[in-house]
Amino acid sequence: MSKTAAKKKPTADSSFSLGPTLRFLGGPGRWFVLPLVALAITAGALALLWRQVRDDVRQQPQYQITYDQIHLPETPPWIRRDIKTQALRDASLDEPLSLLDPELSARIARALGLHPWVERVNRVEPRFPAEIVIDLSYRRPVCMVELPAGYYPLDHAAILLPTTDFTSAEPRKYPLLVGITSPPLGPVGSRWDDPRVVGAASIAGTLADNWEKWKLKAIVPSAQANGGQQQDEFTYHLVTQAGTEIPWGHALGREVAPEPDAGKKIGRLLQHFAEHGSLDPASSEDALDLRTNVVPIATPRTAAKP
Repeated sequence: MSKTAAKKKPTADSSFSLGPTLRFLGGPGRWFVLPLVALAITAGALALLWRQVRDDVRQQPQYQITYDQIHLPETPPWIRRDIKTQALRDASLDEPLSLLDPELSARIARALGLHPWVERVNRVEPRFPAEIVIDLSYRRPVCMVELPAGYYPLDHAAILLPTTDFTSAEPRKYPLLVGITSPPLGPVGSRWDDPRVVGAASIAGTLADNWEKWKLKAIVPSAQANGGQQQDEFTYHLVTQAGTEIPWGHALGREVAPEPDAGKKIGRLLQHFAEHGSLDPASSEDALDLRTNVVPIATPRTAAKP
């Protein structure tokens, strides 16, 4: 006859004991645990209280933001529309807005960054009482692409700007980019992805401050790519209002030695204009050629025979 197996009594090594834990909590551990428990209870109570009162708090005037309390840098004279209102309404950011919205700064930055006249949003700074100060950079038109359908304004990065913001008389104030046959493929605010257009816009951007004073009229790209850092890039020449052609060379950052960079080319133009008051050559001078560092020397006039 088999004997009934005797049950094994649990030992201290084979079962969990609360003894050490209780001794720790009853001793020095309470000074560590009790503050944590109190903090958790307080946080929970505050969260519950906030859920009950947050709607009322958000309605308080010091937390409400209207468009008038959102401040952007002063718009330059070539921008004639209310960028702030248009951008915020297009993004469905209807007033009043709440300073207590944790996503408010990001939403405003994203809305303004999508506007075609805004190049970059640098900072959105909420302030108390209700106010938001924004630092951003506006785009500046630097040239007009001339096509049979009309004129298309661009900034220095070849971003297409709103054509409806310009009058029919304004294109002549800007450098004309001629010789382009392809229309822009993207909407306003997108890059005109034609290498000839991109290169010309970068050149126009460096000349923007002096274009009118120097009486320049157009930028003309070469019909075919002809060398450069990638061996498939275009060259350009400037045309004055009097019809003088000034070879520029490759676009910014695409120069090939010994071709000088854009800074040296601008220096040549500044020096020549300071000395002669014009970029058009006198009868005894050769026209400027910015592809080389050689400065043209006037040809001595021959004395007239008696």
